Amino acid sequence: MASAHSPSDLDRQLQELRSALTAARAEPGQMPALCESIAAWVGGLFTDPYTPAGELPWFEVEGQTGARVGAKDLLPELDDYLPLLAACGHRAFALEQGAIVRRTLVGGRLIANPDPGLLPWITRSNPFYYTDLILGLLACHRLGLGGWWLETARDQVDTVLRRFSAHGLLVKEVHPGSGLKLPVSESNSLGLAEILVELGQLTGDHGYVATAERLVGPWLEVAEREGAVPQLLILNPALALVPRFAARRRRALLYKHNLMFLNALWALAGGEARWKDVATRCSERVCEHFAGPDGVLHYVVVQERGRRHHLRPTLKCTLLAELLCDVAVALGREGYLTRAAELVEPWLAARHPLTGLIPYDLDGRASDVDALTDFAVTLLKLHAANRQPAYASAARDLMAAIIVHHGAPYGLVRAVDVTTGQRLDHHVETRHVSLALKPWLLLPHAADLYARRDLLTLVRDR
Repeated sequence: MASAHSPSDLDRQLQELRSALTAARAEPGQMPALCESIAAWVGGLFTDPYTPAGELPWFEVEGQTGARVGAKDLLPELDDYLPLLAACGHRAFALEQGAIVRRTLVGGRLIANPDPGLLPWITRSNPFYYTDLILGLLACHRLGLGGWWLETARDQVDTVLRRFSAHGLLVKEVHPGSGLKLPVSESNSLGLAEILVELGQLTGDHGYVATAERLVGPWLEVAEREGAVPQLLILNPALALVPRFAARRRRALLYKHNLMFLNALWALAGGEARWKDVATRCSERVCEHFAGPDGVLHYVVVQERGRRHHLRPTLKCTLLAELLCDVAVALGREGYLTRAAELVEPWLAARHPLTGLIPYDLDGRASDVDALTDFAVTLLKLHAANRQPAYASAARDLMAAIIVHHGAPYGLVRAVDVTTGQRLDHHVETRHVSLALKPWLLLPHAADLYARRDLLTLVRDR
């Protein structure tokens, strides 16, 4: 489908947006209008070039031409685009998309994940692929878009529990046609535990919470022994002899795996005091587990012969600092704010003076637009928690740098060289464009973010 907007039209809109950014930095009173302009720009991209009539948005496009890349759409990424656009005023688009989502999900079929899995020659579905879909359904329900969103979320949760459960856990992969289950469980499936707690709150059905506790239990036992949850638990001993499975049992990933584990614990902690003690203890141990000798958080920790090997400090690891801000405010723990500030400072020091961008790897040159957006949210939450204006200022500067250097006629390209601003990846993941709305939604409320639970729930990263 051809877009109604030419690349030159879209490029002109981007240049106008960049000019508005410059004006707003010189005159802060223009910031509310700028937030509205950015919401309009993102909404315009979704309602035309990204979304053919009667379809869901494309997952990926070429940033300069808008040509579709691949065949994926945003159904499994529902929470990454639709509630954010609805919250920015694009409710008609959200309702139109809702009708397509509802039609697509009829029948309870498993949604196939087109990306290669542990057995790359087999078509598969996995529970993690449902996390953002169900969170998006719940978010649209909270935004008042209709009662069916909640019922559909419940249906999808029932589908996941029915099709993926084995040995008290959720298996990593199921073959959609045969129902054959791969007998390993991945810790990123714990996103469903947090969803179950939320459903319990929304419906008053305590059975959801009890199921969440059962799903978390085996992972908690391992975390208490090892300090963090591994990527995989192997449910069939024979698979422990297969190197690709054994290696994933020995390694722990901070993002998203251990963060989903901690978020599940803190969701349970909202209901019972014993879970608050567990969540506090595990949060502190995960911080210690992933901190290298220099105190910087690393993405991967591998256990070999009783020793920990810390690999790859990445910007995404600072999402743990965001979690610490939330806990500090909820529990009144000043020490958690101090630790959160310590975790973000190495990355603030890594900002390049020419572009204002931060590399994805601490010793690298390539940025990652999604990680930059998440870091801007973390900075705004740190400012709201400790009242230090430098963090809000750093967030605003980073938000501007994202638009200036990642901006292309058809959205925000994935990666640029932080030292020059030169594009390293010309493709745009459309969800990264809608996700970039998060800090702009928060910015007008930067001083009192923790009084706006609706906004904080809307922008949570899972």
